Amino acid sequence: MGAKKGLGGRIPHPQIPQLSLEQVRVLRLFALLFVFSLLVLYAVFRSARFQDLLRRRTQTLLTERIGREVRIGGFDLALVPPAFLVKDVFVANDPRGLPGACFSAEEISLRGIPQVSESRIDLPKVRVISPRIVLEVFGDGTNNFSTIAAALPKGEGGGRDIRVRQAVLQKGTIRFREWKSKLDVALTDAALTARSGRFSRTTRASLGCRKARFRLDDGDVLDLEVGADVVLTPGRVRLRGLRLRGDGFVLDALGGIDDLQNPEVKVLARVRARGEDLDRYFGAGVPVAGPVSAVASVRVPRGGGYRIRGRFEIGEGGSLGPFPMAGEGFLRVDPEGLLAHVSRAAYAGGSLEALVQLERVKRPPLPVRIAVSGREIEFERFFSDLGLPGTGLMAKTDLDMTLTFGPGGVERSDGSGVIRLHPAYGVPSAVRGRHALPVSGGGPLFVENGAIRFPGIPFVTAGGLTAILDGTLRIGSWEPEWKLTLDAPDLREAERLAENFYPAIQGEPLLPKLNLGGSGRLVATLARSFSDPRISGRLDASDFVLRSVPFGQTTADFVVDRNVLSLEALDARDGEGRMVVRGQVGWGGALGDEYRLDGLVLETDRWPAERVLSFLTLDLPIAGRVTGRLPLSGVTPRVIGSGDLDFEGATLWGQPFDRVSGTLGFEAEALRLSGVSGSLGAGSARLDGLYRYDDDGYEVRAEASALPLERLGALSGGAAGLTGRLTGTLEGSGTLEEPRLALAGRVEGGAFGGRPLGKPDEPLSVRLSLDGDDLDAEARAPGAARLTARGGGGEVVLGLEVLSLGAYSALLGLSPEAGLDGTLEVGARFRTDPESGLTSAQGRVASLDARMGPHRFSLPAPATFEWSAGKLSWAGARIGARRTAGDGPALPEGEVTIDGSLETGGAGAIDVRAAGTMEAAFLAPFLGVASLEGRMAVSATASGTTARPVFEGRVVLEDLELVTSPGEEPVEAISGTILLTPGRVTTDDLTLRWNGDVAVAGAATLDGFAMTGMRLNVHLDGLRGEPFPGLRSTVSGDLVLLGDDELRSARGELTMTRGLYAEDLDLSLQSLLGGRRGAAEAPPEPTRFDDVDLEVRVAIPPGALEVRNNVARLRGSGDLTVRGTFGHPLLLGTIEATEGGRLELRGLRYDVTRAKLVFANPAANDPYFELEARTQVKEYAITLGVTGTASRIVPRFTSYPQLPEAQIVSILATGEIPSTTAGSVGSVSPVSTDQDIVAAARELITGLATDAAASRTKEFLRLDRLQIDPVFIGSTFDAPRLTVAKRLSNDLTVTYSYKASTDQEQVLLVEYQLSPAAFLQLLRDENGVYSAEVKIRQRLR
Repeated sequence: MGAKKGLGGRIPHPQIPQLSLEQVRVLRLFALLFVFSLLVLYAVFRSARFQDLLRRRTQTLLTERIGREVRIGGFDLALVPPAFLVKDVFVANDPRGLPGACFSAEEISLRGIPQVSESRIDLPKVRVISPRIVLEVFGDGTNNFSTIAAALPKGEGGGRDIRVRQAVLQKGTIRFREWKSKLDVALTDAALTARSGRFSRTTRASLGCRKARFRLDDGDVLDLEVGADVVLTPGRVRLRGLRLRGDGFVLDALGGIDDLQNPEVKVLARVRARGEDLDRYFGAGVPVAGPVSAVASVRVPRGGGYRIRGRFEIGEGGSLGPFPMAGEGFLRVDPEGLLAHVSRAAYAGGSLEALVQLERVKRPPLPVRIAVSGREIEFERFFSDLGLPGTGLMAKTDLDMTLTFGPGGVERSDGSGVIRLHPAYGVPSAVRGRHALPVSGGGPLFVENGAIRFPGIPFVTAGGLTAILDGTLRIGSWEPEWKLTLDAPDLREAERLAENFYPAIQGEPLLPKLNLGGSGRLVATLARSFSDPRISGRLDASDFVLRSVPFGQTTADFVVDRNVLSLEALDARDGEGRMVVRGQVGWGGALGDEYRLDGLVLETDRWPAERVLSFLTLDLPIAGRVTGRLPLSGVTPRVIGSGDLDFEGATLWGQPFDRVSGTLGFEAEALRLSGVSGSLGAGSARLDGLYRYDDDGYEVRAEASALPLERLGALSGGAAGLTGRLTGTLEGSGTLEEPRLALAGRVEGGAFGGRPLGKPDEPLSVRLSLDGDDLDAEARAPGAARLTARGGGGEVVLGLEVLSLGAYSALLGLSPEAGLDGTLEVGARFRTDPESGLTSAQGRVASLDARMGPHRFSLPAPATFEWSAGKLSWAGARIGARRTAGDGPALPEGEVTIDGSLETGGAGAIDVRAAGTMEAAFLAPFLGVASLEGRMAVSATASGTTARPVFEGRVVLEDLELVTSPGEEPVEAISGTILLTPGRVTTDDLTLRWNGDVAVAGAATLDGFAMTGMRLNVHLDGLRGEPFPGLRSTVSGDLVLLGDDELRSARGELTMTRGLYAEDLDLSLQSLLGGRRGAAEAPPEPTRFDDVDLEVRVAIPPGALEVRNNVARLRGSGDLTVRGTFGHPLLLGTIEATEGGRLELRGLRYDVTRAKLVFANPAANDPYFELEARTQVKEYAITLGVTGTASRIVPRFTSYPQLPEAQIVSILATGEIPSTTAGSVGSVSPVSTDQDIVAAARELITGLATDAAASRTKEFLRLDRLQIDPVFIGSTFDAPRLTVAKRLSNDLTVTYSYKASTDQEQVLLVEYQLSPAAFLQLLRDENGVYSAEVKIRQRLR
C-alpha cells in the first residue's frame, strides 16, 4: 500500500503533527506579529527618550546599590547577531584611593541571547573594550573594591546567579597599588580572555600585556611584559602561571588568592635579575651588581603586607660595590625588613660570609646592618677593585667588619672591624712588570659616617719598609684622607712601591725613573681620590739618592698634585756642601724622561755642580763645588735661567782649575758663559762663550796667562812629564762643522821629563788659524823640533822636523840614561774625498839618525807609508845599525826590513813582517834594562790585533849580555833559538851564564802580549849564590818552573857542592841581650816572586857545608826540603856536623863531639839542635851540652873532676873557681844553688861581652890574646882583669895579666911546648910567688 500524501503532495513525517491550512495561516500571522513587535521594541529602545530614561534609571540604581557614582554613556542593541552594548561606563573609585574611576570602559557588550532560568542567568559572551581598572590595597588591609563587593547580593533570598561563559578585555589598563609598601603596578594595552563552561563555576583567564610598569616606593620604574594564566572560582583566584619580563629581569610565579573579599596571596616565584636593578627598582640599599637569581615564596596575608622567604645566588660577574664576587645565601623579606645571609661567596681568591639586615623595606631602607667576614683575600686585587690595579702588595687578608647605615645609605654608615695581612711570598703581581712586595700588618678599623678610619695601622713589606696608616677612606666614592708614615731603611723599596702605585693611579709608567737610594722617613697626606690624588708631606733622608744623583742628608717639604711637585724647601747637605731647592717640577705624559721646571730656584754652597747637571740631564762637562743662586724654568735639558756662580776645584771641558767664577746662563736656544775666570796654580784664564743647541754653533773668546802645562788636562793625561807655562789667546765662532778659530800662544820653560824642549832660554811658540777647511798651524821648539800643518779644500800637509831626539826621549818612554839622540824628518799629505768624506794620507820618513851610546840606527833610504780607510801600511822600511868606536869608522851591526799594515781604527788589525839581523841594544830602553848587547837574527810575522797580536817565526840570540840594573852582575852568553807559533813561545837550547851555567828548555802560551801559561825546565851547573846572609853556596841540579801570567811554583832537586858560612858572630853585650832596644830589623823589600810555591830538595854531601868564623870550625852534611813560598820559605830535614869540628869561646877551644840541626816544624823555621863539645881548663876536663830550640835552650855542664854547674860556668867565664865560704874550705859541693848559677852566668855573659871588645883591640895590636875579665865579689862588680898574650914562636907563648884597679895581683906566665902532649910552664902568680911545672895532656876514654 502506498503512503498517503499530505498537503502539497508531500509525504507526512510520522513524528510531526499534521497541520491544517488554517493552522498554518495562524502561525504565519503570529510570526509576522512577533517580528513586528521586535521591530517596534527595537525602535522604542533606540529612541533618544527611552535611551535617556534607561541610562538615568540604571545609573541611579547602581549608584544607590554600590554607594559609588556610576555613569553610563548609553546603550545599544543589535538584532543580528543579537548583542547588548553599554557604552562609556564609569564607576568612581574609593575616596581613600586615587582620584577618578576604579573601573571604566569604552564599551561593554553582551553577545548572544542570555539564557534565563529560575536560579541563574547565563551570558554567552561579554566583551569589554578599553577598560581601566584600578585596584588599591590600603594600609588597613582593605581595598577599593571592598565596599562594592559588600553591596553585591550574596546569593541568598532567591536571587539569580549571573554567569559569563566567555569574557574578553581588549586594550585594557589595569593598575594595582599597595599603599603600605608603596607598590605601584600599571598594565597598559592589556588583553584578557576568560572562559567558563555552561554548567561549571570555574573560569579560566589569560592575561597578556606588553607594557607593564612596576614601581616600588620612589624607585626607578621597571618596564615589563606580563603574561598570566589564571583560574577563577567563586571567591578565589588561582595563578597557574605568571611571567614578568623586563630589561634584565625575569619573574616566573605560581600561586593564588583566597577569599577575594578578604584576600590572602600565596605565590612561589623564581627571579632572575641584575643586582644593580634591585636597588634601582626595589630600593634594596645594598650595592649589588651582576647576575642575581632567587627562588622565594611570597605571601600577602589578610590585612596587608607581605612575607618573602627564599634562597638567592650572585652569579659569576657579580659584585658588591666595586668588589667582584660570586656567592649564595638565604633571604627573608617582609614589611618589617630584610635579612640576607650570604653563606658562601668567593672574592679575590678568598671567601666571604656576610649578613645583611634591613629594618623595613622601603626607600631608603632604614636602617641597614651588614656584618662581613673575609678570609684569604688577595690584597692586591682589593686595591685593583678600588681602581688601583697592580699595586704589588702581595698578601692574604683576613677581614671582619660590621656596618650600620640609615637614610644616607652605605655612604653614611657606621661600624668597626679588624684587618689582618699575611705576606704572600713567591707570588707575582697580576700586572706584568710590577714589583711583587710581600706585606704584613693590620689592626682595628672604625667606620664613622661612611668613612673607614685607620687608627695608625702598621704595614711592613718584605724589603723592610714600614708604613703607618692613619686617616679615612670614604665608602662609595672611595676617596682617601690618609696620613702615611713610611720608614725605609732602603729607599729603593719605596721606589718599587712608587713604581707600582703611580701607573695604577695615572695609567702610565713612572717616568723619569727615580733611581732612589739611601734611607729615610716620609710623612705624607693623601687626599682627594686615588685616580686624582693630592699628596703633601715631608721627607727626611740620609745618604739620599735621586735619579742616581747623591743628595746626602736631605729634608724636603713638598706637595704633589696632578704630576707637579711643589717644593717649599728641599735642603740637601753632603759633607761641607749644601743645596736648597724651591719651586715646582712637573713630569709625566708627553714629557717622557724629562722634567718641566716652573720657578725652580737652586741655592748652592760648595755643592758638586756635576750632580745638579746630572739631575737636570744636562750633558755638560762641568764639575766642581759650586756656590751661587740659579733660577731655572722650562723643560729639561733646555731650561732657561741665569746665575752668578763660583766654583772650587772646578773642571771645565776636562780642564781642572783651582777656582772658577762667572755667570752661567741657560737660554731658550743656547748656553752662555759670561765673565768666566779661573785660576790654575800661578796661572789664570778668562772665557766668554756661547753654545747654540740647534746648529751646534758657538762663539768663544779665551785668554790664558802662565797656565802650567803639567796641569792642563789635554796634555797631562797623554804627555805626563810635560812642564811649562802657557800664555795665549783663543778666539772663534761658527759651528762644529764649520769652525773658525784663531790661536796664538807661547810656552815658557817647556820641558819633558825634566829635559828642555828646545833652547832653555827661548819659549815654545804655538800658532793656529782655522777657517772652515783652511788650516795654518805651527808649533816650534827652538833647537829641538818644528811641526807645521797647512792646507785647505780637503787637503792638509803635515811636516815634522826633529833636530834633537834626546829632547823627546822621555816622550817615547825612555829614561835619560838611554842616551838617545839624533834627528828625524817626517812629512805627510792628508786628503779628504768631498763625495765620500773619507780621509787618506801619503807620506814618508825622509831621514832618521838615532844614536844610543856607540850604536847608531838610521834609514838607508826614505821609508814611505800610506793611510787610507783607517789603515796605515808601509813596505820595505829598512833600519840599519852601526857601531862607532872612537874616531874609527862605524862598523855595521845589521839591518832589519819591516813590511806591513796597521789598522788605526776599529779592532786595530795588524799584519807586520820583520826579517834581518839587529843589534839588541836597540831594545834595551824599551825593556827597562840597564844594557843589552849582542845580536839577534829575526824572521817573524805579527797578525791579529794590537790588543791581541799573534806572532809566528823565530828569533836567534847570539851571545847576548844583559845588565838589568847598574852595578849588578851581568847575565852573559845568552844564546839560543826562540820559536814563535800562534799563541805559543818555545825554546830547546837557550843557554846563559850567570854565576854559573844555566840551560833552559820549555814553552809559554800567549794571548796577545799576555802570558797565560808557562813550563820551563832549568838545568843549573855550578850556580853560585847567597841564599841566606853569610852563606855562600854553589849548587847544581834541575828545576821545573810552572806558572800562568806569573811564575807560580818551582819544583826540583839540587845538590850543594860547596857551602861556606864565614860570617863572624857578634858576641857583644848588646847582641847577646837582643840588639838595641826599640830597633827593629827592616823587613825585606817585597818582590814579584814572593808568592811562588817551592818544593825543592837540597842534598848536601859530607863535607860540602863548612862553617868558618870567629867561633866555629865545622863541616857537615845534610838533606833538606825547601817548601812554603819564595817570600816565606820553610826548611824540613837535617844538617849534621862531621867529626873533627871545634869551637872557640873566651879563649877556650872546644872540640865538637856531636852537632845536629833538625828542621821539623812545618809552620816556622825553628830547628831543634843538639851540641856537645869538650874543653880543658887547667886540671878540669869540661863537657858542654846544649839542646832545644832558639826559644827554649837547655844547657848542660859536666866536668872531671866533678864540679857544680855554677863553678863550671865560672871556670868557663873567668878561668878560676870562685872562692867558697869559711864553712866549706877545702870542700867542693857537686850541688849548685840558683844563686850560684845566676852569678856564674853573669860572669859568663859579661865575659863574652868583653871578649867582643877585646877581639877588635887584639886584631888592631896584632896580639894573640887580649881578654878583659869582670870580677864579681858576691853581687858587686869589682875592677876588671886585663890579660894579654903573644905567641913569640911556634913553641913559646908569653901571657901577662893584672887587675886594673891596682898594680898588685900581676901574673906572668911563660909556656914552652915540649911536644904535642907536654909543655913547660913558668909562673909568677898574683901573690909574687914563682913556680915551674911540666904538664902532660892525655885524653881518658
